[in-house]
Amino acid sequence: MSILYENTGERLRRFEDAIQFMESFTFPDSPVRGPVTSLWCLKFIRQNGGTPSVWHQRWLVLTKLQANDPFVVFHEMLLKSVELAVTYDQLCVTALASFEYQFRQIQMIEEKYKDKVFGAASEQGLEAQLFSGATHRSGLCICPALAEWIASELKGEAAILKERRKAREERTLAKPTK
Repeated sequence: MSILYENTGERLRRFEDAIQFMESFTFPDSPVRGPVTSLWCLKFIRQNGGTPSVWHQRWLVLTKLQANDPFVVFHEMLLKSVELAVTYDQLCVTALASFEYQFRQIQMIEEKYKDKVFGAASEQGLEAQLFSGATHRSGLCICPALAEWIASELKGEAAILKERRKAREERTLAKPTK
């Protein structure tokens, strides 16, 4: 994107303003497999925190984790990197595989601690979200398309492992007993 400056001469593009001009890019030779999630994550952050820094603070409160937990520190660094890239460097991060990878890391961390947010009593929370018409159920920065893709990949992998196990069992049964 073109570089914008404030009246003071400081490089700055507001996070919200930058996102409205971004679009999702898909490249057939992308080194990151699965659906592109960058734009979805940026919009989620804008709607649920306003900026990546604010979303991190909100996520920290939701998870009740300590600020010095290594994954919390990593989460904060990833989000700060996104914020600087969008507001200071003024990059169209949705066109960059490196940032897709960063968003995948953010989502992986949020998935790791999802149970700390909802716990075992998430039934009522899920019901309330469904009634309110929420776009997705987790309330965290986890793209539903990515979650579906991962589930599909894991299902395929489980089917392969099952067939291998069955083949081993058949070979064992076919061997003559002594």
